[in-house]
Amino acid sequence: EAIEEFFKTLKVKEISWYSHVHNTIYVDQASIGKTPRSCPATFIGVFDNIRNLFAWAQDSKLMWFTSGHFSFNSNKWACPECDGYGYKKIELQFLPDTYVPCPLCRGKRYKPEILSIRWHGKTISDVLEMYVHEAHEFFSDVGWVSDELKLMVDIGLWYLKMWQAAHTLSWWESQRIKLVK
Repeated sequence: EAIEEFFKTLKVKEISWYSHVHNTIYVDQASIGKTPRSCPATFIGVFDNIRNLFAWAQDSKLMWFTSGHFSFNSNKWACPECDGYGYKKIELQFLPDTYVPCPLCRGKRYKPEILSIRWHGKTISDVLEMYVHEAHEFFSDVGWVSDELKLMVDIGLWYLKMWQAAHTLSWWESQRIKLVK
């Protein structure tokens, strides 16, 4: 009875093979993030795994750093000049606002102590500056990071930067990132 009502709503008599569909995913049109800090890496959760890797680095252990130290949302470890945004906003009187790299961290988002920690020769900022396909290759020996990035590569989002601001993504890029999640 419910199926007949559904068919009536769609104005069709029959749908073939619908019994073979075992799962559907609803993807809405909402943005993946509401702040400039939202990015593909944070939205799909891979950034949490990357922060854990940096926390496990030998130098991190010596300094008692945890994964929380590698969050650019933390006032404690983010650059104090730009609050972890990596840029400064310059308000112009008769022109649109413009943004310039932070003079203190030069767009790296973190305090120097955090940027001194390296994993396979890269800082957390270096990793987040990578394109998705580069990060996928870089983490190829870490399956639980590489697998999440492989989905982004497979779905055609290999060209995005790991920390590209969510508000700069097109609606279809946002839709694909939601499918990855």
